[in-house]
Amino acid sequence: MRFLLVATGLLNTIILSLFDPVPTPKDVSFSTPPNSVEVYDILELSATISSPDAANLFTAATLEGDFSLASSREVFHVSGFCDSTDGATFRIRFMPSKPGTYNFTLVYAQAAFTKTFRGEFRATPSHRRGPIRIDPHGEPIMQGDNFTMDLAAWPAKDTHDFLHPGFDYARFNLDHWRRFESMLRFARDRDVIVSIVLDMNDSRIHPVAGSEDERRFLRYAVARFAAFSNVTWDMGDDVERFRDDAWTHDTGTFLVELDPYHHLATSHPVDVVVDGKSVHQDRSSPWFGFTSYQEWSRNQHALMLGSRKFQEQAGRIIPQTNEEYGYEDHYPLWAIPGQESADSLRRVAWDIVMAGGYQTAGESARRGTNVWPDTGGGWVNGRGDDSMTMFLGYGHLVDFTTSFEWWKTVPHDELVDQGNYCLAYPGQIYAVYVPNGGRFTLQLQPGTYSVEWFNPLTGERIRADDASGASWTSAAPPSSKEWAVLLRIK
Repeated sequence: MRFLLVATGLLNTIILSLFDPVPTPKDVSFSTPPNSVEVYDILELSATISSPDAANLFTAATLEGDFSLASSREVFHVSGFCDSTDGATFRIRFMPSKPGTYNFTLVYAQAAFTKTFRGEFRATPSHRRGPIRIDPHGEPIMQGDNFTMDLAAWPAKDTHDFLHPGFDYARFNLDHWRRFESMLRFARDRDVIVSIVLDMNDSRIHPVAGSEDERRFLRYAVARFAAFSNVTWDMGDDVERFRDDAWTHDTGTFLVELDPYHHLATSHPVDVVVDGKSVHQDRSSPWFGFTSYQEWSRNQHALMLGSRKFQEQAGRIIPQTNEEYGYEDHYPLWAIPGQESADSLRRVAWDIVMAGGYQTAGESARRGTNVWPDTGGGWVNGRGDDSMTMFLGYGHLVDFTTSFEWWKTVPHDELVDQGNYCLAYPGQIYAVYVPNGGRFTLQLQPGTYSVEWFNPLTGERIRADDASGASWTSAAPPSSKEWAVLLRIK
């Protein structure tokens, strides 16, 4: 109990003023770091608060940390997060990017109370993949009815009221966050990159734009997830439907500056080209790491070439990605007839990649997701079956592109005839896609090149005679179906 003694001059009146005590913990203890952690794995340390007494530890206390490699002057500042509803447990995560001995300092703060902990650990070499980055040349080194608000980031008063859930934005739904990071770990161990979409237009209920509730959410997301090497940030799905471009720029900048590892970040609008101009893409801003839009036409090769030109005009080269152009057997009520099969989407993926772009698509989502016809499974709820074959064909595309230094190539369709597509690093690599089969003629730089046919349907590779000369005409392909051809300087 605290009192304030006040004297009132000549009257010598004494007033006792009663104040509420400032909540402070009895003590804070920290976990012991392991002796070693692999590079690009996660060092997780915890702080245990004895007798926590603040009304809401999500807002009343902080755990901050500074990590530095002993052989470097670079310091990584990392924020921790509250991981218990009573405020008794805080955690902080750090992802080392280089081997060596790291020193760290952690500070728990609550009102006037602070507790500091110092330590060190060793990061050891590993084969784990780090975050996606942009290389100096501008290309990445890439590798319904049953819905409830239990799936939301915040606790809700009524989890079944989609439009009026009554979110408590000052607290977090810890079970949801823990399930999400369990998925991130599972994906990371399988070299799968996860795009964390921070909000969606379909959610309908959002924190006030630019508010402290929104910023608190972003800080918490970075604190929990940024140490995972396999994440990218997405400011929102169909983002222009619930936020304006100024918000996307300001909040994207805030997020990337907050992230100590500077994972790539983007936003996902519906409309990307209006009256021949690029819209809702913050192409020239440093925070914007790659495009991630949706466009459902079946003229994706030309679309991606146009997107690359928009990016060149913005003065910085970053990856161009159509993140949503179809789902295997999905959206049957309005999709172009015959365009949503696994095979048609596989061909669209080749169109995009051969324009120097990137893409993502989804397997069937009909099953168990309230999308007609609902047959009880699908990728959304993880109940797939052998009828979902789309990614088998996509796997062959990955095998082909990763068999050469694709990030050094750019579209050069003018070098090949018959409407075929060409990616080239002239004089070194020529990758040609022949969607309708048949012979073709390719313009080459001087030299002798090895030739290999690749079957996009099966992944089969067939060696052919070497190519040379300024204008080289291929032999007849092994069959009349689509083929890809890879030429490399010998």
